[in-house]
Amino acid sequence: MPSLLLSIEGIVLSKELSGDSWLRLIVFSAQNGNVLCLKRLSQRKSLDSSIDFFDELQLNLESRNQGRSWFISEYHHLNNSQEIGKNYDALIHASRFTKILAGNTLHEESRRPVYQLFKNALSAWRTGIRPEVTLLKSIYILARDEGYPVKEDWCEKLPTRDRASLRSILSSPVVEQKTSEQEAHSLLLSLEHYLNHYTDIQMPT
Repeated sequence: MPSLLLSIEGIVLSKELSGDSWLRLIVFSAQNGNVLCLKRLSQRKSLDSSIDFFDELQLNLESRNQGRSWFISEYHHLNNSQEIGKNYDALIHASRFTKILAGNTLHEESRRPVYQLFKNALSAWRTGIRPEVTLLKSIYILARDEGYPVKEDWCEKLPTRDRASLRSILSSPVVEQKTSEQEAHSLLLSLEHYLNHYTDIQMPT
């Protein structure tokens, strides 16, 4: 049976060694969602630094098992997010969102808007400004785009002050946030608890 060929643009969610000579990547694409990709390492048991977390890539792929996994035949960078790794808080919050995407299968119709959401979030995390706010907004929009009633159910059940804080966060750019970091973290924990218990979106531990 002939190999399948696929060309995608995607953002790296995870990377790890697979055996002695392969790099295993999960790449999120607007067309295909999460795609398992394998890249041959140039040096034995060396984690390839040419591809990193959060990189946006153009990939040419080949599959020999009917699309269950894909081998990278060619790639080039469209964007990288090295600045995120220089800011600990930004790195922690960006990594949490990538784990959410890697651990959940999105509806086909929401992949493209979530891909753009992810790109916008990475741009915000590169600045290092209020990374917890970017994560809260990103998870909220992700859940909304997946069809869950976060506004009608979760938001409406919040205490009045928390609802006001949330509306301020959602309506203001990151650089204009007035809500405290503590309030944003409290809302983030509440939203993650809601999604874990009342939706199919699973939060990483």
